[in-house]
Amino acid sequence: MFFNFDGMLFTAVLHPIVAAIAQILIAISFILALLRIIKGPDVADRVVVLDLIAGMLLAYTLFHAIVQADVNFMNVSLAIAVIGFLGTVAIARYLEYRVANKEETGNVQDPGRE
Repeated sequence: MFFNFDGMLFTAVLHPIVAAIAQILIAISFILALLRIIKGPDVADRVVVLDLIAGMLLAYTLFHAIVQADVNFMNVSLAIAVIGFLGTVAIARYLEYRVANKEETGNVQDPGRE
């Protein structure tokens, strides 16, 4: 049977070679994203890459949940998605404040140092 419904999760029987190739590709993309964070020319570019890394971490946990047929990883992936979204929104608001403050005063101050 190719698909097995065990109550809450559709699990696919993956060939071990396909699973290994998928893990290698996710790891390579993670390394390339880390290199982009280091090289990124702007803070906004780094925020986008951090959001990408959160998405890749989400993909890896969902992949692991499917391979291991473990429903508990679904809760972990939901938490990763929420934290990644809230982190991106928080950093975007900080950058928006920073740009607005720079336009008004001509210098950049951290919001916590007022």
